[in-house]
Amino acid sequence: MLDLGLMTQTLVDTFRNIPELLTYLANQDSSMISGYIDEAPQPNSLQGAVYSMPGGSVLVSWIESDFNDSEEMSAFIHRFHLYLRSAPGQSGIDMVMALVNGIPTGENRCWRLLCLLPELYSTNLLRVAREIDAQQIDYFVTEIEMKETGDA
Repeated sequence: MLDLGLMTQTLVDTFRNIPELLTYLANQDSSMISGYIDEAPQPNSLQGAVYSMPGGSVLVSWIESDFNDSEEMSAFIHRFHLYLRSAPGQSGIDMVMALVNGIPTGENRCWRLLCLLPELYSTNLLRVAREIDAQQIDYFVTEIEMKETGDA
């Protein structure tokens, strides 16, 4: 099983290199794209991290991993959520589209079609949804799936 922190950081780095997505970030600052990784002694509250996201930011978080054992191949499949909160006065849907269809600098294809690490196949987009936080403010969640090329 690949390191979850490595996969999270790889997604963050990839998104930080999508010029169109950067236009939707607060001050066009790439550090507004971050990864959520549970680490002690800090509180482990993904819900709290999502709630406290500032406008114009993206949060990448690992959600679960499944082991797919079949006759053809055994491999882990990892699911991540990409949380997007648009800046005031900007369209959240436009921000989602910039992420979902984004082409990183130096590439000629959408990031979902790339093998982000040698041990991974291209990324499957599973779902895009609007959510509403406790203050009745919309944010968006994109669910993706990354499958390893085999069990090490």
